[in-house]
Amino acid sequence: MSHDPADADLRLLIEAFAAAESWSESRDLVLEHPRLLSARADAMLAEYPPVYREVLARARHVGVRQAFDEVSTQGVPEGLRTLCLAAIRAREAAEVSGDEGERDEVVRLFSRLVSDPRFAEATPHMRATMNYVLGLAAVERFYVRDAPEDLDLAVAAFAASADVVPEPDHLTALGNVHGLRYERGGETADLLAAIAAGRRATAAQGGGDASVAWHDLAVNLGIWYELEGSPETLDEAVVIATRATRADADPELLSAFLSTLANCLIIRYEHRGALADLHAAIDTARRAIDLDDGGPESATLHASLGGLLHLRFARDRRAATLAEAALVLEQASAALAPGSLPAAICLGQLGNVHLSRFENGEDALPAARDAFQRAVAGCPLGSPHSAHLWNGFGLALLHSGELDAAMTAFGRAGTDDPLARGNLATAHRLRHDALGDPADIEAGRAHFTFAVHRALVRQPEIALDVGSRWGRWAIARRSWPEAARAYRGAVVAARRLFLAQHERGAWTSWLLTEGDLAAQAAYAFVRADAENGDEAAESDRVEHAGGAVEAVVVLEGGRARVSEEALNDPARLRARLGSLADRYALASRRARAAENGNTGVP
Repeated sequence: MSHDPADADLRLLIEAFAAAESWSESRDLVLEHPRLLSARADAMLAEYPPVYREVLARARHVGVRQAFDEVSTQGVPEGLRTLCLAAIRAREAAEVSGDEGERDEVVRLFSRLVSDPRFAEATPHMRATMNYVLGLAAVERFYVRDAPEDLDLAVAAFAASADVVPEPDHLTALGNVHGLRYERGGETADLLAAIAAGRRATAAQGGGDASVAWHDLAVNLGIWYELEGSPETLDEAVVIATRATRADADPELLSAFLSTLANCLIIRYEHRGALADLHAAIDTARRAIDLDDGGPESATLHASLGGLLHLRFARDRRAATLAEAALVLEQASAALAPGSLPAAICLGQLGNVHLSRFENGEDALPAARDAFQRAVAGCPLGSPHSAHLWNGFGLALLHSGELDAAMTAFGRAGTDDPLARGNLATAHRLRHDALGDPADIEAGRAHFTFAVHRALVRQPEIALDVGSRWGRWAIARRSWPEAARAYRGAVVAARRLFLAQHERGAWTSWLLTEGDLAAQAAYAFVRADAENGDEAAESDRVEHAGGAVEAVVVLEGGRARVSEEALNDPARLRARLGSLADRYALASRRARAAENGNTGVP
């Protein structure tokens, strides 16, 4: 092997020549470095595909530009080569100038080329490549003109490219442009097409770097889950987002990929309550922050971490967790652009933290109100984040004694949001306590009923909270059948949360919650049984509303889970069954890892 420095420099040039993204880029490199036409370069190129030596040999005979014009149009029918060259040169000129007229010329010429009937005779490679370039040009023009017809053109071009040669780049581009059109038009068909193309792209990657394709697919699956609510879709999103972070991802992109994974995990936590997902999301967010290392996304990443820490506080109730959440969110809100959506989301999370501080006895209510007021002012109309922000603002107003303003805020959070409806029911309870209007009982009952039933589908933690609030109010009014209905929903939610856990600490946390709830629910069931049919409303008599049997079932079910938890105690298990304890622990770790997409846990 030669150690001549000149050879080393030439080898670097050859590597750059062979790695160029287009023949135009390779041509420019040869024009800048004529050494690539030397006999020494020809000898070094022997280890590369023959086409590179052939084009340079041709360049030595007919000139560099003619040789590269020929190879650029190789595979295009003779009668279309002039048009093909004109399109390629127009694209080169537009890339240099950025002129809008030249950009239009690129789209016009490539459109003429691929739509010409003779182009069907081109090689599959050239048909795919020219359509792919047309798609790129159409997307670039869309970002300038914001014209929907450019997206339509890009979809057609990328689809034609992927149909002829289904390479990962072509499929990824097709998925991305469908996703872009979905963001603009909201058509579900585009989102599903983006997912289908993403699945094909990741399958076509084989052993290559599929991190970008995995990431884009995970994002689209997360959006689809929010629309259709299938648990399998959410699980797939988590698995695929995890794969994106484990591939040989570009270090500059890995932080963003980790942020997406954290978002998928926290969506699953909010909808199922598995504490393992919350802990994994926090660990993932911290890793993303470490990788970003003060980069442009630092404030957004810190805002996400602050929100996750506040969710952890809701379970561990540790002052240190709440203090860290407040510190992280204060710093993030100061760094984000005022009036932007990221700033509004961060301020909403900060407002929630201040509310928790207030509920812990700190003088933080004014800070909570201020944060929420700035948040709702900076949130665009129709944003999906609006409901959370108005909910928080409503709670701050409720704690301030501004009942009517709070009810208005909850109303603005949306009639389909179960937390908003539960909070609105609480406001009706407070107004009934103050004024005694029976209409507030009916309104509160209706809002509580809707909130519990809606949240049980995908947000059991909200169903547990709202159902418990409803049950306590019903007991205070001695409305036993109503209390039984409320606690029945809360008990179902608690059981679902318990069953969603994989680790003993998480089991214990939810088991304690269910144990406390079971006693209240059993009491309501027994009292409802005594009154059912005498003083209960007709609707209460029609619907099964508790009884001694149901009370026993709830209490014994809770006792059985406590007994099961004792049997699952690792120390007791190890003492009784020796090495089986280690096998049990391994199985638990594998179950958790499988949910997060890691099937390689030893």
